[in-house]
Amino acid sequence: MLGSGGTAEAVRKLGFNILEVSEYTQVLEMPGGLVKTLHPKIHGGILGDWKDPEQRKYLEANEIEPDVVGELERKGHVGNELRQLLAREAFVLTADYDKAIRDYLTGQGL
Repeated sequence: MLGSGGTAEAVRKLGFNILEVSEYTQVLEMPGGLVKTLHPKIHGGILGDWKDPEQRKYLEANEIEPDVVGELERKGHVGNELRQLLAREAFVLTADYDKAIRDYLTGQGL
């Protein structure tokens, strides 16, 4: 999970791991907290055209991963590796959510 500033701090306080955007991109945010997430490593996988050889070369050279839609467009299906990664992330998230509800309902979250 990526986050910045107050959002990242709030997520950490809830006990979740979060990676600062500036740590992920290796670019410090602008003064005043501006333009934190407008970076090719974040938007390249969504906006990059994997069918365009020049863009594909750039994306691969910068280790920018395609988003799910991009992979569907490129391959016609989502590969097993991505499916497993997304499934792991989804089950971890739902397990944490279920635990939070359980703790609240049993009085441990008060």
